[in-house]
Amino acid sequence: MKDIGDMTLYKGKLGDVQLIMWDALPDCSEECSIYDECPYEKRRKKCEMRRRYLESVMASLEAGVKKKDEISSLTIGLLVAPLFQSLISFKIYQHSLGHDVMLRTKVHPIYKEIRQVIKEISSLLKDLGLTEGDKKGNYLNGNSEYYDQMISKGRTVS
Repeated sequence: MKDIGDMTLYKGKLGDVQLIMWDALPDCSEECSIYDECPYEKRRKKCEMRRRYLESVMASLEAGVKKKDEISSLTIGLLVAPLFQSLISFKIYQHSLGHDVMLRTKVHPIYKEIRQVIKEISSLLKDLGLTEGDKKGNYLNGNSEYYDQMISKGRTVS
């Protein structure tokens, strides 16, 4: 993958398929809410924190995707990558709020937005086959082997 954050759409290959990705990053500037705390060099044109975040996410996705076809490529480049960009933006904003937000009686709306983006990302990753879904199974259907397992362990139901 090449040139994360430079606004070129073609980022190389995902397997044998062209990866098209929207990854426009904002410029690094003093207007950033965490500019003074940012651990990365500030002389770069683009936000280095966001670039590194997206680069590491994309490297993990590229390694994890087994079916590298056109649909996976478009899903990753045009849906998943922008959602991860939104997530880091929300997290940067959340960090800038500080701990005084925790002292309020109402929850700040940014937390709802973060949860929603995580849900969307999780759903897309599941569609791509990158997560196993709910490992505990479906509670509505139950586990028909539960009582057999209890009895085999010498436990009884009264």
